[in-house]
Amino acid sequence: MGDENTCAKTGGNSGENSGENTGVNTCGNTGRMTAVVITILAGAFAVMAMSNAVVPVLNLLAKDSPHIQGIIYSAYFLGAFLTVLPAGMISDRVGRTLPIRAGLILTVVAGIAMILLTNPYMIAAARFAEGIGAGLFVASALAWINEQEEHKKSPATISPA
Repeated sequence: MGDENTCAKTGGNSGENSGENTGVNTCGNTGRMTAVVITILAGAFAVMAMSNAVVPVLNLLAKDSPHIQGIIYSAYFLGAFLTVLPAGMISDRVGRTLPIRAGLILTVVAGIAMILLTNPYMIAAARFAEGIGAGLFVASALAWINEQEEHKKSPATISPA
């Protein structure tokens, strides 16, 4: 019982936790999977944290211009809106990791640019780029999650009969 080199795929159709087969592959590189999961979680935190970091300082960025404040605020959402669907199709063609990485890099670069820029229109452009990065990341990361074996449900789990 406990041979570290043993690699087994359990199968079966029982959903009970009684020592029967569960359909989970116990082989593989769990260290790599853990790193990927941590990267996706950290990326999700970064994307969500940066998405509204500009909101508290909008009044400072465009003092007496509510329309410019609106442009800066909405640029992120426009970028994400325009990117999510194409990003899903791209991740289907090139794989999940490339769009995830590109989205995270673009989000971080755009966040740094927003810190350094002073022109409200350039900040809006950086925020638009940040939205594009978020769209790339979110679409690809959710597709990756849905591909995982643990996330898939068997017909016995879904069916009430």
